[in-house]
Amino acid sequence: MSSTVSKIPHGSDREPWDEVKDYLPKGNILSRPGVYLDKSDPVLISGPCWVSSLTRSQDGNDWGNVIHWIDQDGKHRHSAFPMSRLHDRGCSLATDLASLGLKVIPGKNRQLMEYLAGFELPKDFRLQSVSKLGWLFNSDGSMVYVLPDDLISFENTEDIIFQPEEHSPTANTMTTRGDVNHWSKYVAKPCCGNPLLIFSLCTSFAAPLLVHAGLEGGGFHLYGGSSKGKTTALQVSASVWGNGADPAASENSYVGRWNTTANALEGTAAAHNDGLLALDEMGVCDAKDFGKVVYDLSSGQGKARMNKNTSMRQNKSWRSLILSTGEISAKEKIEELGKRSQTGHGVRMVDIPIADGLLIDTHGQDAGDFANELKKSAGQYYGTAGRAFIEKLINYENNRFALSKDIVNKMESYRVALTAGRKLHSHQQRVIQRLTLLIVAGQLAVKFGLLPMNEQEIASAIKSVLDRWLGDESNLPPDLRGIHDVKNFFIANKDSRFKSFINGDYGFQVRDIAGYIVFQNEELILFTKPGIIEACGGHGYQSVLNEFKKRGFLKHEKDKLTDKFEIPGVSKRMRLYAIRKSFVDDDLL
Repeated sequence: MSSTVSKIPHGSDREPWDEVKDYLPKGNILSRPGVYLDKSDPVLISGPCWVSSLTRSQDGNDWGNVIHWIDQDGKHRHSAFPMSRLHDRGCSLATDLASLGLKVIPGKNRQLMEYLAGFELPKDFRLQSVSKLGWLFNSDGSMVYVLPDDLISFENTEDIIFQPEEHSPTANTMTTRGDVNHWSKYVAKPCCGNPLLIFSLCTSFAAPLLVHAGLEGGGFHLYGGSSKGKTTALQVSASVWGNGADPAASENSYVGRWNTTANALEGTAAAHNDGLLALDEMGVCDAKDFGKVVYDLSSGQGKARMNKNTSMRQNKSWRSLILSTGEISAKEKIEELGKRSQTGHGVRMVDIPIADGLLIDTHGQDAGDFANELKKSAGQYYGTAGRAFIEKLINYENNRFALSKDIVNKMESYRVALTAGRKLHSHQQRVIQRLTLLIVAGQLAVKFGLLPMNEQEIASAIKSVLDRWLGDESNLPPDLRGIHDVKNFFIANKDSRFKSFINGDYGFQVRDIAGYIVFQNEELILFTKPGIIEACGGHGYQSVLNEFKKRGFLKHEKDKLTDKFEIPGVSKRMRLYAIRKSFVDDDLL
């Protein structure tokens, strides 16, 4: 539910509805006091309102009306509503218009709906409606970006209007306050010297570039204990597109909450198409299968559902970049109810630990004061930077094909730089690809004069986030997590719980023994069964051993996971799990 507000000129004899005065429904009168039923004694049914245009989608469906009204403060407002709202048995549209300032006489809701439905407008009073925000592309490559109350294009485009199927949360949160220079000075500039805050800004600017980069949706999850600055990062990021106020203090904050159902999250994601979806406090999400929520949000495709008349309703779809926060990781959230986190989950929702907090450079201020001032600024200056970014982006390269080529080429050069000298797994390469888009977006924002920092600071900030992520063992795929747990177990216990036969001192006793270290053409770690189970840290020991086997680190008999060994002073023939010690130094593990 949204509307655009304009001022009524003072001293003008022209009424704002003059353009459609010849098409007023018979039996009604429209005047400054309002809409009347035209009887011998006219009956007031509402304040001034009228229909200026009919709308329909590009394929000729989803018809609607552009309804105008004068609210009780005298402001001229208008919005597009689906035609079906006029035929709602409960007259909910009248209630919505009343909440938006139109005076509606109690008991006259039905008469108001009949009046609005009675406008007979000619064919040239038509607009194309779109049901979601974001990019529209023409066959020649020209681009239009649809906002709740505006359009951004290379040339003036006035025949397109946003008409959501239902209430869209972005209508109230994707607003503007202040100007872009204020935002740059009071929100963006304090982020300098703070890589995670710069990263958050770059994530916001990168969101509308997903389609041009050919990337699927997905996102990043900042997790750590309370009072680490997580919500501050979300507010800074949200302020690029809308109201960056603290979600606890403003119901119109662009920062959303995870504490909702999976179905409601679909609607929220669809309302942020081609934009940033900022979600706070992952831990309170009540979805029973959070892993599925992660897949669904990143896939951009909602669940198929039936209409009230049992016909199939068009699925919701979206393409969003998510920035999320929580005290626990997405992996921990997925595994809360005993489910296993998969590699795909970690690619789609990238866990970034922030145990040390987000703030590094507070520019001479106390950390608490700095954070509070930045949060306050995000709620005072907002929504202008994202619009300026889109406008400058379209003027920078007004053809989508050329823009896509430019972005992809830049991403590849940054990918080469970020991966140089690193041995990476395929899922890590996919995450790095998304991070390169953040570098491109941030550096474009610098080029457009929106971020008051240099391009090198952007690249350094994103690299620091990559290093932070790669240093977090929880981002490893499940098959490697078990191997990593075995490695950590051995390193921590090799001198206390493993009896070594390498240096000839075989007489010492080992309590709570986990295994032996021997040399047979190479060094081997021989685990007992209790030892390998403990070392695997909750992962199935057989699946972990099979992974060692697949990678060539397990010495074993044919069709078995064990081999027989003679352990001096213990046993002549003993079955043990023999892992080549060289795995400890392997970079890929």
